[in-house]
Amino acid sequence: MEMTTPVFTRKGESNGQSMDMTTPVITKKSAGTNKWKMSFVMPAKYGSNLPRPKDPSVIIKEVPSKIVAVAAFSGLVTDDDINQRESKLRESLRKDTTFRVKDDSVVEVAQYNPPFTLPFTRRNEIALEVERNDIAL
Repeated sequence: MEMTTPVFTRKGESNGQSMDMTTPVITKKSAGTNKWKMSFVMPAKYGSNLPRPKDPSVIIKEVPSKIVAVAAFSGLVTDDDINQRESKLRESLRKDTTFRVKDDSVVEVAQYNPPFTLPFTRRNEIALEVERNDIAL
């Protein structure tokens, strides 16, 4: 699978299958921890016929559809920046009459560019899962 840099190589046989990678690369903070999980969006043309990963720590799972509120931004992504942007997004959604942040929503960060992209030209998004408000105002 084609990836961003760096790419490490080593001697040995490879029985893997080559495929193009799509964007974004999504990182998601695990609830109640300071650990992040990384996800790669796979090409739709494979459907459920993706090659099996050789590394047992890599899992393939279909993510059900959901509604998310997104704020786009450029630049490098830091933990402080994520915290500030998440707070602003949550504050904006508190004022929204149509949607509210789901109770179990955790922040996700989508990054669309390779690491060597100049910071001011990078495309990033911060997202929170939302649901429709039951209360009509």
